[in-house]
Amino acid sequence: MNRSTQEEHVDLGVLFVHGIGQQRPGRTMASFAAALYGWLFRWNCNKQLSPSSPELSETVLAPDLSVDADPAHATLTTKLRMGNGERDVRWLLAESWWADVFAPPRFLDLTRLYAAKRGESPRSLAVG
Repeated sequence: MNRSTQEEHVDLGVLFVHGIGQQRPGRTMASFAAALYGWLFRWNCNKQLSPSSPELSETVLAPDLSVDADPAHATLTTKLRMGNGERDVRWLLAESWWADVFAPPRFLDLTRLYAAKRGESPRSLAVG
């Protein structure tokens, strides 16, 4: 994240971690940030643009995949209407992406694991 983001105060950090699958870097960040933005927009603005509409800035969805690169990230600023009035907030949203850390298992390895859990041999699974 650029130097100005690191030096500015944020009220909350939100880390999105993708699940199992073939997600590309930035996809989880984009999906969850859009959902969070939509929810805050409906809650704060009652479906109308206003000065208190949430704003996403400093957004990077396709990070450089080198070792020391920053993850997919964005800054969300909005006004939160609370019981005691409005409050300006600034949230840092970031993604943890680890899909390339684990290789998917081979079919034979899964078959052996399944058979072992059932107390059978992999050959017994192949015979009807």
